[in-house]
Amino acid sequence: MSRRLATTVPVTFLILIFATAVTRAASNTQPFSSSPLPTPTLIYSPLPTPDVSLLTPTVLLPPTPTPSAESQIALNYIGEKYGIPVAQLIIVNEHRREYAELGRSFRAFSLVDSKGEHFFELMVDLKDHSVVEDVAAIEQLEADAARRKYGKLEPVLYERLQAMQDSDVVSVTITVARPSGPGLPEFEQVAAATLVAKYPEARAAVERGTKPMDVEDPVVAQQIETERSHIMSTLIAQREAPLVEAARVLAETLNAQGIPVQANQGASVSGLLSKKDILLIEQRDDVGLIYLVQQERGIVSLAEGASASSAVEGTDTSALTGSLLLGIGILSMLIVFRMIRLVRRNRQARQG
Repeated sequence: MSRRLATTVPVTFLILIFATAVTRAASNTQPFSSSPLPTPTLIYSPLPTPDVSLLTPTVLLPPTPTPSAESQIALNYIGEKYGIPVAQLIIVNEHRREYAELGRSFRAFSLVDSKGEHFFELMVDLKDHSVVEDVAAIEQLEADAARRKYGKLEPVLYERLQAMQDSDVVSVTITVARPSGPGLPEFEQVAAATLVAKYPEARAAVERGTKPMDVEDPVVAQQIETERSHIMSTLIAQREAPLVEAARVLAETLNAQGIPVQANQGASVSGLLSKKDILLIEQRDDVGLIYLVQQERGIVSLAEGASASSAVEGTDTSALTGSLLLGIGILSMLIVFRMIRLVRRNRQARQG
């Protein structure tokens, strides 16, 4: 007898014994109704049985956003003026803009030509649907109107001062006056001229009406972009250096007059100042704008402010206007779009 058969026979024998025992036990078991134990009764709940189908969650898809009437006006305007099919235009940014001092409201758009290298910025008036391409002109008109009304004070600070006594103090940041001179647009022109003179590819790109870094070779494009960033940062640093020095001189002057301020890392100073001092500082020719510090939440007396003045020391607070925040958003959008194009070029280079 093999080892497998010798193992199988005892197992089979045990199974037969177990089956016989179960059968006998079943024959000796009394019916449930004749059991000495009480027969349990069924419990009926007074509550209705819930419908399981009602417990199944219903998935609601968000409604498809309806394009605004202003978006179609913007697309048609750019398409007709520049001869670009509307189907090629993509709206990459759309938001509402309020110009309180002018009493005007706009829908602002940033568009890109999907088959070219062109960006467009414009606004559509929400009242008469007129189109404005010169956004900077509207910004300047708003700034001029605000300056006439608020002086050198930020509107929020202006309103806060109306409820303050001369001895009440509030945390502010004071920027130095910026002399007229070249700004970012002029710096871009300097950078472009430098790159065009050095790179034939950049010259060809500019002649096509695009940016100097918009070249086919991704390696050259990255090199041009790196040099452009270096040129821009150098020019900005050269412009800001005198302003930083002016802020240091302003801090020394105000402290000598008993007005406690501290120079920040940028071209500004900060301090916990009384309303009287703020209005006095506003009259200085070397002062640009005065902003309410963002952390400021209330008005305190001069005695309370003296003990809290240390909280302002070392603070580097920058006040950003709505137009600057918009510029940052648009710049981020352009950077993302440029990265997408570089990725596409790298893929094409590898496939080639």
